[in-house]
Amino acid sequence: MRVHSALGPGLPERIYAAALTHELQRREIDVSLEVPVTAVYEGRDVGLLRLDLVVDGSIVVELKAVEQERLATEQKLEPLRERISEVRLKEQEARISEEQYAQQLAEASADEAALAALVEKGQRSGS
Repeated sequence: MRVHSALGPGLPERIYAAALTHELQRREIDVSLEVPVTAVYEGRDVGLLRLDLVVDGSIVVELKAVEQERLATEQKLEPLRERISEVRLKEQEARISEEQYAQQLAEASADEAALAALVEKGQRSGS
């Protein structure tokens, strides 16, 4: 579709409708935009709807922007994103715990070395 390729995804339907209408008119193809039609059920009018485009008086074109599909996909992805955030937080927490453990271990080793030096010094002076 030339119009979609030129404009790209994610625009409102009305933009695609206007561009497609322009493209068809440029090619001298009869096109009507937002054509009102009465819905009839068992001989009774049940509502009015608007057709996005009617081409050559007989071809109905209903445009659907990808925005609705994108929103639905976003909603489906939200639990996964939340889970990824939880895992990242747990990973960060584990990393912090590991760093704290390493720091405590280093401090304990330093304390042990200082204590050993004091004991050795005490043994020399006590001898």
